[in-house]
Amino acid sequence: MIFRYTYIILLSLLLPLIGYSQNATVQGNVSMPSLIDLEVTYPNNLQIGFDNLEEFAHGKEYRNCINLSVKSNCPWVVSVKSRDNMFSAQSSGKSIISPDIISLKESRSVAYTPVSNVLTPLIISNNDDVINQYTLDLKMATPWNAEGGQYGLNLIFSISAQ
Repeated sequence: MIFRYTYIILLSLLLPLIGYSQNATVQGNVSMPSLIDLEVTYPNNLQIGFDNLEEFAHGKEYRNCINLSVKSNCPWVVSVKSRDNMFSAQSSGKSIISPDIISLKESRSVAYTPVSNVLTPLIISNNDDVINQYTLDLKMATPWNAEGGQYGLNLIFSISAQ
């Protein structure tokens, strides 16, 4: 009989543990910064210029000559500008040539964006992919006032969160 009472007492002590449960809520914050990376590559042997009078008269197009790799966890925009407001003469050239004779576009796009010394949007994110690859076409218009020679122009690509 004592065993029976011990069993009932033990069962009544365990009943609150078996019959009831508790929930605990934990609240916290996760810091998630905007992560953006831009890589620009082009062939080392890329020579931009005119080979003959026909190209000089009508301009010249270079398809798929610049590669862009964008890695981002947020919407972004890639912009381009020239470092200077004019081409710089590298050799015998003495002409003043505006950077807007160079235009760029994403290869699948139709419209070219002229380059200037003001940051101008070139590609705007249009998907939720973290990694995006693009190729750019470059078009060079005729610099009618240019003398023969070598001219240089640095392009600056920039990426920012939208």
